[in-house]
Amino acid sequence: MSNILTRLQEASDLLLQDGASHQVTTTRVEGTELRVYANAPVTLREALDAGRAHGDKTFIVYEGESWSFNRFYAEADKISALLASRFDIGKGDRVAIAMRNYPEWMIAYMAIISIGAIAVPLNSWGQAEELQYGLTDAGAKLVFCDQQRLTYIATALSDLNIEAIVVRPEGDNEGIAQEWEALLRSAGETTLPVVDIGPDIDLVA
Repeated sequence: MSNILTRLQEASDLLLQDGASHQVTTTRVEGTELRVYANAPVTLREALDAGRAHGDKTFIVYEGESWSFNRFYAEADKISALLASRFDIGKGDRVAIAMRNYPEWMIAYMAIISIGAIAVPLNSWGQAEELQYGLTDAGAKLVFCDQQRLTYIATALSDLNIEAIVVRPEGDNEGIAQEWEALLRSAGETTLPVVDIGPDIDLVA
């Protein structure tokens, strides 16, 4: 047993030493000294970006749909670029997500935080009054939603001065919301916007 413990300690020392992948250092946070990983991502965007290395491997399987890492990040990058350029969303702006657990929920979240905006997840079980209150209370500039949630909030969007992007639309939403797939097609080839995001920015309301 002592031999196993010794070998585990040696392996741990190798991982944590200077220059190693899990090198440990100390830092002071609000007056308290903490041991942290020296090479850890400093923002959530950096942490999530690690997934890009997996390429065409399967990332999400949803009701028979198979999404690769490449597809996920390509769509997230396009949505990020559209948020910044077409919807004038920037650091600190609130963007709500009101939909069931579609893959687009995750993409919307990634897109929002990647440009330093603040993601505001709303309860997908909420009814019209609850969702409208959440949008108002959060001060959201835009909401990603599915068709059911859009139906609940459609009449309030204009009064709240909130734009909407609907995923998996059913029926005609012209003049009410822009459709996810149409936006992606209009984006063409885009790259993730360059945004200066620090480790102290809050990305969830």
